[in-house]
Amino acid sequence: MATSVDELDAHNQGLDGRRSIWSFVFSKMNSDIQYWIRIRYNEIEWYDFIHQGKTIEEELIFLDDIIIDSPEALNIVLDLYNLKPGKNWARGHHFNLWRGVDENGDILEGVLFGVTGFTEEGNFFRAQINLTTGEVKGYDSGSQLQ
Repeated sequence: MATSVDELDAHNQGLDGRRSIWSFVFSKMNSDIQYWIRIRYNEIEWYDFIHQGKTIEEELIFLDDIIIDSPEALNIVLDLYNLKPGKNWARGHHFNLWRGVDENGDILEGVLFGVTGFTEEGNFFRAQINLTTGEVKGYDSGSQLQ
């Protein structure tokens, strides 16, 4: 799992698809060893050990699974939805990379690349691109969080 992180003095708030700070969870397969790592401006800012149960191969994201980068994901989403950057809460656009699960907890096919922002009405909005199937879905929370 990877997610971009907000910062108050950010000069780049994801408007071009890039963020300066990211958090990652790295897992050792078939073990409960996981590392939570934060990267700030291409340097490891901090890391910690976390234990969330045994990681199986189906949960892992491999480099070959990531076929687009956040700038391309943002362009795909902006072409489909009139997404606006956040202004106060979750400033700019944010990005996530994860394996999806269905309502039964079963792992879905493909890696999901998420892009967040706001609708014209100010509702929090997340679009997700399935990097395996190419399917794009959008979710309007109906919540005005800006």
